[in-house]
Amino acid sequence: YFPEGKMLFGRDRHPSECECQRKEREKRESEERQREHEAAVERLKDNGVTDNSMKRWTFDNDNGRNPQMRFAHIYVEHWEEMRAESRGYLLWGNVGTGKTYLAGCIANVLMEREIPVRMTNFAAILNDLTGTLNGRNAYIERLCSFPLLILDDFGMERGTEYGLEQVYNVIDSRYRSRRPLIVTTNLTLSELQNPADRAHQRIYDRVLAMCTPVCCSGINFRKEQAQKNMEYLKEMFKKNVDAELPGVRFDIESGDHPLRVHTVMAKEITGFTNTIKNEINRHSFGFVFSSENAVLGTENIHNIMVYKARNLMSDGK
Repeated sequence: YFPEGKMLFGRDRHPSECECQRKEREKRESEERQREHEAAVERLKDNGVTDNSMKRWTFDNDNGRNPQMRFAHIYVEHWEEMRAESRGYLLWGNVGTGKTYLAGCIANVLMEREIPVRMTNFAAILNDLTGTLNGRNAYIERLCSFPLLILDDFGMERGTEYGLEQVYNVIDSRYRSRRPLIVTTNLTLSELQNPADRAHQRIYDRVLAMCTPVCCSGINFRKEQAQKNMEYLKEMFKKNVDAELPGVRFDIESGDHPLRVHTVMAKEITGFTNTIKNEINRHSFGFVFSSENAVLGTENIHNIMVYKARNLMSDGK
């Protein structure tokens, strides 16, 4: 039979399909559902996050070193309860401890379930509001319509009277909407509980009423990654060398911290005036120049390239 109310040529039934036809039809229908699901998830992520890299912040890509990640698992496993009771998280702690990544994992899991999530920050919100002269209420209403709103780097927005008023409007609207909120911040719990003035108090009180504090402690993952990047460069220089050619000096913040290696790059490059060098150096960007007076031990070295990278750190080993 056709589904109730459906007919073909005045008949409410159709010829039965054989087993192989049924399996082929079910396969096509399953593939179509999967394509529609993937398209829906992609639309949600395009509208839900401000940076495409956040789409890769998932439990599968987690390095397993953030002990607070269990709270993310708990949240998505009990999402219906969290949603019904308007429960959120206040992820606070030092910079680089994985707060934003944890929140991003929650967002991506829910969007994979086709649940709309908006993950943004007040810098972006204030920019949007500044460019929305006649539709600020509609913008805030739309922002607060998402089943889950995630505000990253809370407390880092500009503290002007206008800025604080818009922050309050968003937080208060979310509070009155009875929808959950997740906040990440570098502020301490003490700073949130003991604000300096009335303007911050009325904001922080609402955040604490909606969000359960979760302290994100541990190592600074960004600093650790920066050190890994430096070690990687050292190893690359060691592997791509010619021991028969003279060494060069890599000045890391100058001083007595040289990284001396061998290199095949001995071609002189000219045209870098002091003005150009100073301008590049002022922007903390590495530059290349030639040297006519370099010395290795007691031997003079001519026509070599000297790299200076003021934005790198090294222990000189």
